[in-house]
Amino acid sequence: MRLFLTIISLTTAILLTGCSREPTEPELRQAYEKSLAEANQLAVKIGGDRMKIGLQDFKKLSCEQPEASANQNNQSQQESNNTKQYRCDIQVKLDLPLVGPSTQNGTMTVVKHDRGWVVLSNN
Repeated sequence: MRLFLTIISLTTAILLTGCSREPTEPELRQAYEKSLAEANQLAVKIGGDRMKIGLQDFKKLSCEQPEASANQNNQSQQESNNTKQYRCDIQVKLDLPLVGPSTQNGTMTVVKHDRGWVVLSNN
């Protein structure tokens, strides 16, 4: 009986840890690439292929869960996403149209979805 309870406890701890972990660098890169692909679709419609932004390099610098906001309008949304939402500092090297290669630091907010990590905002 004691062995059974130990196995149940360990399994539960592992499952809960997997649900609340921060995104890895490959997961963040994949979410960023999806967001960039959507932006490039619009850019191509406006200015053709020469307006595409290319991603040359991507680095995750850090991630943290955002703290609860005092704003009551966003409070219920943040409470429901609090365990799944992360704000991550990143560094990207982009190939920008008309400019060329450019290395930039920024922050992206991502949320865990059933299809993986999704970008909520990108600054």
